[in-house]
Amino acid sequence: AITTTGAFTSVGIDDNASGAVAITIDSDEKVGIGETSPDSLLHLKATTPELRIEGSQGSADGDVGNVVFYNGTNAIGKIRVKRGADIGDGEMEFMTANDSGGSPEYQTAMHLDQNGKVGIGTTTPDYPLTMYDASNAWFKINCGNTSGASGFLLSNSDTIYWHIYLPNQNDDFRVYDEENN
Repeated sequence: AITTTGAFTSVGIDDNASGAVAITIDSDEKVGIGETSPDSLLHLKATTPELRIEGSQGSADGDVGNVVFYNGTNAIGKIRVKRGADIGDGEMEFMTANDSGGSPEYQTAMHLDQNGKVGIGTTTPDYPLTMYDASNAWFKINCGNTSGASGFLLSNSDTIYWHIYLPNQNDDFRVYDEENN
């Protein structure tokens, strides 16, 4: 047990190797690891700090680790890392939750697979970006400047071949072939 007498300001735990304080708990109950004046609830400081969450999942698609976000006692979101088909493959999901009944029901909002493919509304992206919605699958690009343009550039090996765009605030919609003008 760690006890203090008198006015409490902070307590530090020495790592016994260098004499430096390894862990600090201040009077606001903020914890510093490698930091003697923590600025947040948990403050990590090192040349390259790393927070390690280690699981031992043996089966494909099993959870390896989760970071769950709560509002009071209700779970409202989760970042889940799970094992892919092979032991060294990792997948990540960003999830939202409905916890009105006391037991969260998670929905995957975005999925990243081990090959870098992103799924929005789907956990099985088959292209670099796959979007799915059961009723409407709109993709919106919004330029905040009324004289600016928004659209898509289609390219192959960094050579732009096609522009599909709205050039400015009017209703013109253009498809432009870069190679054949």
